[in-house]
Amino acid sequence: MLGGGQCLRRSRGHAAVGLHVLRGGRGAGELGFGSGIDRQPCGAKEGFLTAVLKRIPLLLALGFIAGAFFVIEGNAFSRFWHRLLVVSVPLEKADAIIVLGGEPQARPLEAARLFKVGVAPIIFVTGIGDSEANRRSLLEAGVPPSAIIVECNATTTYQNATLLKPLLDRAQIKNALIVTSPFHTRRALATFRKVIPEVKFGIVGASITWWGAKEGQGDVNRFAMIEFLKTTEYWLIYGVSPMLHIP
Repeated sequence: MLGGGQCLRRSRGHAAVGLHVLRGGRGAGELGFGSGIDRQPCGAKEGFLTAVLKRIPLLLALGFIAGAFFVIEGNAFSRFWHRLLVVSVPLEKADAIIVLGGEPQARPLEAARLFKVGVAPIIFVTGIGDSEANRRSLLEAGVPPSAIIVECNATTTYQNATLLKPLLDRAQIKNALIVTSPFHTRRALATFRKVIPEVKFGIVGASITWWGAKEGQGDVNRFAMIEFLKTTEYWLIYGVSPMLHIP
């Protein structure tokens, strides 16, 4: 039985058919830094206020440093966020590839490339904003419809993980490779590890061509600045620490 709050569709041809379970949530898809916030009750081990107060000095320092570099909006800030936000944990073989919603160009194309070289036999697409666009891109890139499963209700990275969890359980996925934008890799990997600790996750970044151009550097720097804020939010609200162990 499908978990509540998910829309599961196995793609058939260019039209998706299957089972839809409606969710009462609102919002739009995210570009690596979704706008929705699911507030969870604080854990029994540490009170919410205590956790926030303990982390305030570090978070303020991080915000100040990031903000100072953002004012420059150039190569210095670009190097700064690449050093702090970007992680890469590639997997040669996985049970599944996961494409996070928020950017429907580079992410699905990288997932299709990984699928074609045999990294994994199935691709999960998640996110309310552009799951259809990502599915179409996968189909156009040569991924067979039977290899694509769509979750189309998640509005945040946290919901990507929580709504995919029952689907991964049902498919008996033991390890999966996440594809997202580079600035989103640290928070995405930390979130999936926390929400679904029984699955081994790898992660790779995919960038659109525009971000590599001089004219596009300001855009990606702004996305990275917002990602610093989202990383702070996830640490405070969900307890998703950005301190990752990268093998």
